[in-house]
Amino acid sequence: MEGGVSLACYAAVHAALSEGFSLDAALLRERVSPASWGDAEPAWAARLAESAGGDQALLGRYDALLAEARARFSRRIRPIDEDLRAWLGFLRAWSSSGDHLAFLDARGVRFSDIARLQLRWAERIASDAGLREQVLAIAGEPPGPCPDIAVDPGIAPPAAARPSGRPASGLGDRPAPRPSLWAPL
Repeated sequence: MEGGVSLACYAAVHAALSEGFSLDAALLRERVSPASWGDAEPAWAARLAESAGGDQALLGRYDALLAEARARFSRRIRPIDEDLRAWLGFLRAWSSSGDHLAFLDARGVRFSDIARLQLRWAERIASDAGLREQVLAIAGEPPGPCPDIAVDPGIAPPAAARPSGRPASGLGDRPAPRPSLWAPL
């Protein structure tokens, strides 16, 4: 805990910021005072930088907590959240676009949506040999058109539940290891 802010809470604030919440709104969601954040933010940043240069254990824990916090903002984006061919077609079109952010903006998609989808697809592909075979087959085909997508509106979820009378100390036991967010497909 740094400045009265747990690593899970620190990750949850960053997740809310990545969704477009202002810092004030993110702190309010997570019940963190600006003064506490002022102490905690640089302390956690320093500890995470130190972890990145060392054993990376704390950094790995932060990444898992950040993914968990970001998942609370998940929204449906059809068909790329359920159809592998559509997802890969979207990735190809996005990666070859001249302006990645404009490409996403034109479709009502946020970068955080792509990060969630990438993680979800990486997990599914890692655990399903049939999907891995499909990835290889689709990758060997000429790129098709970018699929039309439908984005459901996002709803801000409630802040992570905390035991009463205790500070934000975490989101439970250590989460199961996940494939890297940027694991190659």
